[in-house]
Amino acid sequence: LAIPLPGGRGFQEILPMIPNVQQGTPSASAFTLRGLGQDNIIYRVGTQSNTLVNFSNGGVPATSTSLSAVAPLMWDIGEVAVQRGPVLFGRGVNAMGGEIRLEPRAPQFFHEGRATMEIAEYGSWRAGITENVVLVEDKLALRFSAAGEGSDGAVTNLYDGNERFAETERTSLRSQLRWRPAGDDSAVFDLRVDYDRGRGNPFGQAFQYPGTDPYARVLDVNTTTSVPTDQWASVLRGRLDLGQDRWVETEASFSTINGTHKTDFDGSSALDWFYLYSGDEKRFTWNTRFGQDRDNFKWFGGFYAESSEYDLVFEGVGLFPFPQGSPFRSSTNEDIGIAAAFGHAELALGGGFWLTGGLRLDHQSREQSTSAALAGMLRGAGKIGAEFTEWVPELGTLGRGGT
Repeated sequence: LAIPLPGGRGFQEILPMIPNVQQGTPSASAFTLRGLGQDNIIYRVGTQSNTLVNFSNGGVPATSTSLSAVAPLMWDIGEVAVQRGPVLFGRGVNAMGGEIRLEPRAPQFFHEGRATMEIAEYGSWRAGITENVVLVEDKLALRFSAAGEGSDGAVTNLYDGNERFAETERTSLRSQLRWRPAGDDSAVFDLRVDYDRGRGNPFGQAFQYPGTDPYARVLDVNTTTSVPTDQWASVLRGRLDLGQDRWVETEASFSTINGTHKTDFDGSSALDWFYLYSGDEKRFTWNTRFGQDRDNFKWFGGFYAESSEYDLVFEGVGLFPFPQGSPFRSSTNEDIGIAAAFGHAELALGGGFWLTGGLRLDHQSREQSTSAALAGMLRGAGKIGAEFTEWVPELGTLGRGGT
């Protein structure tokens, strides 16, 4: 399923357009695909490194942190590709629940410019601009896009009179260079650099207190929630046409996310309890595929590798002794290595039906260390590791509507 997009909307707004996809909540998965939660079980339990449904933004894999604090914007996105799971032979890690993949518009070999601006109630705004420039005719082109959106959130904190308690602001910058050495699509190379910035409180919510208007959109807490997050990403792609319907393509990405989440722990102004959630993520992925596409028989093989690191800290003041609470701090670090090789083939049976089959060899190593302290005293620490290799086969049929 591929959806052409006009641009200018956040990824949450396209979810109702996709069959069997539902938007999540701040306390659960970012979204569900056929009832399967993107981050498997509950939002922000553990590192969320082993998602059930993949989500990638132009080849950059997303996590629960990036899908909330720096949620992808839809400006200058060419299409959304949806693959219902399992995904064994795609461009990323194996995912049993499927994959949603955003594909930004690539540089074109003609001059193009686009811009948009929207203003609405509650201080809401959206803006975007794109410029496509040909540097060398038919060979080298540059595309730059910038987008942002924001809102005051329409929630007032009664504790300090802050009318912008749920204010949010998103900024996205993307630059991409395309090189065609021969001046045609027989060899294409892309280099892209992205920067995404999120500020404010995307989890702002209002409450109805006794005797207040249910539509007053107020709450009463003694901490101003904020979720400042920054993400940098770079993607290198290449595709070669080898002749006789044969091809080879490769894609490598590196991304970093640094974010914090400060909020009122007890959800009221009565107690000075709060928590601060900090996350640092680094991910490197590399994927290479090669194959041949003929009228009645198609095949491809490939390799996938990933090296990732997650550092999470959960700290604050809360619970006992009442009412002042005690300081607490827990931390988690996870290092992940993945290496996979796969092959897949499709044979036409006639009448638009194909016989498909493949095999994936997947090796993963994971090491996670944790520690917890309460009132300045270490209460526990540990380390656990796992390393395994598995063979995952696939055999089935596919209908292509008479093609």
